[in-house]
Amino acid sequence: MAMAGMTALALSAALLLAGCANQPTPQVAAPKPEMKAAPPTPIAEKKKELGAESWDPQWDQFVEASLPPELLSTGVARDVRQFCPQFAAMSEVDKRAFWAYFFQALAGAEAGLK
Repeated sequence: MAMAGMTALALSAALLLAGCANQPTPQVAAPKPEMKAAPPTPIAEKKKELGAESWDPQWDQFVEASLPPELLSTGVARDVRQFCPQFAAMSEVDKRAFWAYFFQALAGAEAGLK
């Protein structure tokens, strides 16, 4: 009886562990970063003035949400100093807006202003 009880206990424990292993691990969503709208670039303003299709502000949100932590660190401040001298002192929200504006301007220039 003791041997049968031990076997049943071992079998129950094995089944319990096997059942737990098949359960999906709950995914915890990362909190969304705080964001603010980047101002339109001079290119975007001119295109709007001319009635042409311009930069979609949803791209700013995409850029801001997709930024890797390295682009928000103070370590990158030296690299962007000529574009943004105050980068190191800026809040994370303002750094995100800077990058959205930067990529908006870069995309406009790279697209031949089209």
